[in-house]
Amino acid sequence: MPTPSAYPAPLQDIPFPAGCRGPAAAAGGKIKDFGGLTARIHWKTNDLVAHARRVQAARQMVRRAGYPIVLTQRMGIETNSHQCGTLRFGDDPARSVLDPFCRTHDIPNLYVVDSSFFPSSTAVNPALTIAAQSLRVADHLVAHSNTTARSSSAA
Repeated sequence: MPTPSAYPAPLQDIPFPAGCRGPAAAAGGKIKDFGGLTARIHWKTNDLVAHARRVQAARQMVRRAGYPIVLTQRMGIETNSHQCGTLRFGDDPARSVLDPFCRTHDIPNLYVVDSSFFPSSTAVNPALTIAAQSLRVADHLVAHSNTTARSSSAA
């Protein structure tokens, strides 16, 4: 009999097409107090069919490896540690908050270079992808500022 072990099989929620912007995103939600700061959290499970398939596949693999007892547990928003997808990006300000270079549509000098830009995290730590995205946006800012500086000095 194999030694008891734990094998996490994380699965993430997929982003909802609506709810990134406008009154629907602001209404409702659960309010959490974080030491005087409050946040309104809008979260519900989705893609449960894919989740059930993944749990079943993991259960079968673990049993084939010799583990006769397999316990599973779904976790809620309380266990979330890699929040992504909170700021949708795109070219259309009516359907997104950020442009493809992470600049907000509403405030021209505000860039967001954290994991909120990602549609999802693939259920793994996004730290290296955040770093790569930050470098990509920094390169864009440098290129943009050089163009602006050249056109200003030429005038």
